[in-house]
Amino acid sequence: MRLPALQRRERGHPTPKRVDQNHKSIVERLRAHPGVSVFSTAPLGKGIPDCCLGYRGINVLIEIKTPKGKLNSTQNMWHVAWTGAPVVILRSLEEADQLIKNINGIAKHWGQPRGTNARP
Repeated sequence: MRLPALQRRERGHPTPKRVDQNHKSIVERLRAHPGVSVFSTAPLGKGIPDCCLGYRGINVLIEIKTPKGKLNSTQNMWHVAWTGAPVVILRSLEEADQLIKNINGIAKHWGQPRGTNARP
């Protein structure tokens, strides 16, 4: 099933000019963790974070940046306007691993068994 936003992109709507050079490797690292779902939203552009991650009943919006990369003005406005959980900015494979470790810690306090998708 194709998502409407991706269908609009195929009809000639603008896409971002580029993704950060470490985007692919960070997404691959996140997906390498068992039970992690990652959907790349980078083609949507318009300041929307690069990825949606789901793991152990927790959803995280992720912006991928190079080690010295900064949010552009559109991204910054989107992040400020977003009323959900703060967007996580990942700059390295180590930060990607740490995010998964942090989610495991949160899920542990919920009393949720490892690898399940539903919250208790």
